[in-house]
Order: sequence, then C-alpha cells, then structure tokens
Amino acid sequence: MSSLNPFDIYSKFEKGEIDKSSALYYLKSILENTGDVTLKIDTIEVMGIIKPESQEYFKFLEHILISDKNYQVRGLSAKIIIENYPKLAFEPIRWILEKEESDLCLELITNAIIKSKNPNLESLLDMVNP
Repeated sequence: MSSLNPFDIYSKFEKGEIDKSSALYYLKSILENTGDVTLKIDTIEVMGIIKPESQEYFKFLEHILISDKNYQVRGLSAKIIIENYPKLAFEPIRWILEKEESDLCLELITNAIIKSKNPNLESLLDMVNP
C-alpha cells in the first residue's frame, strides 16, 4: 500500500479490498513509523473501529498506553483496550490510573470504563479523583 492513511485503509477494509488482519497491520505500521500526533490519533480511532482481538494487538496497544507522550494517544489506547480486551484490561488500566497525570487522559479512560459497564473495571474508578 503506497500511501498509508488510516481513513483510506478503513475504506478499503469496508469495501472488502483488504481483510481485517491486513488493515490492522497497516494501521500498526503507521503508529510505529509516525511522530505526527494527529495521524496517531486518527489511526488509533480507526483501529478501535476495526476492533483488534489478538494478543499481539493487545500488547501493542498496552505499549502505546504506557509509553506514548501524548495524553490523547494514551487515552484512546486505553479505550480500545477496555472495549476489546475486557478480560485483559484490568492491570494496564489500573497501572495507567495510578501513573497518569493528565486530567483529560483520565477523563477519556473514566468515560470508557463507565461505558463498558464492566464491574471489574468499574472498581478502578475509585482510584480517579473527581
């Protein structure tokens, strides 16, 4: 794929021109190779729409959650983990709630937890100061 654009990738996925595995691979490639925060945000949002399920993408998103410098990128990574990996989400979400300093990132994560209606994750909401 000559031009990696998350919206083009999603369009090709929707049209059946590429499969889910290929779409996620291309999105992951964008995230690994860009420093552009807007592109990262768009790419993670598209990844969330496609709904990754494999352990590989869980680990990849967990790494982004822990290491990315941008609060929106971290918050969106947490949201995808919460939505797509409910059984694996507790530890990385607990960790980020303990360490995160951005109120906006904490708000993104809190909203995702509330929306998930996962009692295990909802127990973590006590860690967040209102």
